[in-house]
Amino acid sequence: MQTHRGFMPRLRQLRRPSWSGRLRLGHLLTARRARWGVRGTRYGVGGRSALKSGRALISAGAIVAVLSSCAAVEPTIVAEPGVAFSLAVGKTAVINGSGTRITFNEVRNDSRCPVDVTCVWAGDAEVVVTISRNGSPDDTRILSFAPTKNETTSGDLRIRLADLAPVPRQSDGNAPRAYVAQLVVNRT
Repeated sequence: MQTHRGFMPRLRQLRRPSWSGRLRLGHLLTARRARWGVRGTRYGVGGRSALKSGRALISAGAIVAVLSSCAAVEPTIVAEPGVAFSLAVGKTAVINGSGTRITFNEVRNDSRCPVDVTCVWAGDAEVVVTISRNGSPDDTRILSFAPTKNETTSGDLRIRLADLAPVPRQSDGNAPRAYVAQLVVNRT
């Protein structure tokens, strides 16, 4: 049986570059390390920790981007004309069939009598709402519990303040409250 003596040495020659080839390969590796900031190069800036922190920063940015794109979208409140609906501060309701949006902005003044106190005067609260219609500028209105100020008209809609929760308590003091207004919208 005849063996091919020349086959294996040729294969080894292909795998192992000559000394001049090794020097060229070493130069390329050094240049690549310098470009990526790996320690031990002639530039010597950064090192492996800088490379790792750069990769970590890119990974963290990607995670933040994915999580922000998956943020929960709050459901839109759709209000039917003639039916009372509740609206928390900062939330918006869309009136069905008209495209009008009502946003509960804030409670400007709440001087209502606390439920755990006997008062001579019932007090009042002022609720600020913004009414938005397609193609029209936003309209800000103030509603209160006073009979002449508890409703307003905007376009073909009449908006009335029916209730405001929570009712104040003396024991709560001046603690911030998570207000929820109950509104009724009718067509005029």
